[in-house]
Amino acid sequence: MVPPDRNHPHPRYIPTVPTNEGGYLGVAYITRATIGIYVYSFLNPDKGGIVAAYIVGIFVGALLIFAIVNGVAWALKRTTREKADADLSTV
Repeated sequence: MVPPDRNHPHPRYIPTVPTNEGGYLGVAYITRATIGIYVYSFLNPDKGGIVAAYIVGIFVGALLIFAIVNGVAWALKRTTREKADADLSTV
């Protein structure tokens, strides 16, 4: 594995997740208004309350991906830093 050359994503970026999701859903509904089709059938409000569950699921999934990437980057940074410190101490 190649060690990361940057720090892991800071938690202050978490608010960008709902912003990006809102923009994504907004474009999907704009497409419905302009072209007359739903880009994704699960966003059709005729299905009832299940649309809200899909939206919440997408949001939670995006937060989970953020957390996983953050954790992996943190772990890589920590392990490579420890290895680099050990290598420098033997010189």
